[in-house]
Amino acid sequence: MDVNLQQFLCSNLRGTIVLLICLLMIPGCGNDSVPPSNSAGALSNSTESSNSATRPGDANTGKMTQSAGNSSNTGDQLPAGVTVNETGKKQLDDVPYDIWFEKPLAIVQPTDLKSPGDTMNSAAPHSDPKSAPAAGSSPSMTSATNEPNESASSSDWDSLVSPSVLEEEVTRISISLGGYLNQLGSFNRTRNEIAEESEALKAVALVASQLQEELRWKEQALILVDCGARLVEQSETAGRASFTSAQVPLQQIRSVLNGEQVTLDHQVNQEVNFSDRVDRGAVMYRMESAFNWLAENIDSEGKLKSEQKTALRETAILTMLGKIIASPGYPSAEEAGYHEEAAGFTTTAKGMQSAIQANDFGTFQTNLDRLEKHCADCHADYRFE
Repeated sequence: MDVNLQQFLCSNLRGTIVLLICLLMIPGCGNDSVPPSNSAGALSNSTESSNSATRPGDANTGKMTQSAGNSSNTGDQLPAGVTVNETGKKQLDDVPYDIWFEKPLAIVQPTDLKSPGDTMNSAAPHSDPKSAPAAGSSPSMTSATNEPNESASSSDWDSLVSPSVLEEEVTRISISLGGYLNQLGSFNRTRNEIAEESEALKAVALVASQLQEELRWKEQALILVDCGARLVEQSETAGRASFTSAQVPLQQIRSVLNGEQVTLDHQVNQEVNFSDRVDRGAVMYRMESAFNWLAENIDSEGKLKSEQKTALRETAILTMLGKIIASPGYPSAEEAGYHEEAAGFTTTAKGMQSAIQANDFGTFQTNLDRLEKHCADCHADYRFE
């Protein structure tokens, strides 16, 4: 064989073997085309901008990607075995060096392997900053201690109940609670009654806080609500510890009614949303007692005249409580059937007041029967705890 031909074959065979070895070392180099070196910089820049959009706050990854793009374009130091030919391109022996990335893991990042922190960061731009409470604060107490959140217009209450009726009712509740809390034994036996009267106190005091008319203790009405809430809590457990603790809010109620300025050792909740602060089921016991008193004591025209003052107070209480149980937020309060019965109850109670003022026993009795029907129909369709 000719010597020149033999040298040509040996030279090309060696180059072919080196090329095949290099191709086998690169995964994915079969059919897909390989981007040139100047595309590597664009890929790293594209990856960096993509990551900055989908993974906010991942500054380290962005820096690593940018440095990878820059290092692929620098030629200050060449790896071992790499040379530059006459056209300025890098080669590893006879194979173009541009098919390798100097830092492949920095350029190609697995986007489906994110830590929980990355997932939270990527979701952060879609969250509403207004919906998140400030750190270390309670949303309910923050809103409660700024401005009262009125559940009904205060002018509505003035048309339903007078300050004198509210004062009489709170005085009655204070006397009743004093009897229940007189001794440990009576406290243990009447814890349910204490809770019911305390809920009634909360309801009346909340209404008083929204009246336009003046009331002796209007500025301390929410303190009475606070006292009622603590009495409800302390009535949950029998025993001397609860009995002793209950004496504190009881004495504070008396102080408010005596015109004294009461200061609590905690912040007073300013929230006046009835459904959040008053137990509807407990309030209904007060409604029942008012209805029963009217049914048992106003059974003639003579009684209507002689008991007019008390009858007017009890019907005013019924009117007020009827509006409270119709307040938004209570279960079923938005249903048409419940709303119709509650509104009918309030309207009928107001009709009873007008009949009492006019000494019209017949109209009074008719409205009393209608009131009972509203209650029966409502309780037949809805359950109350």
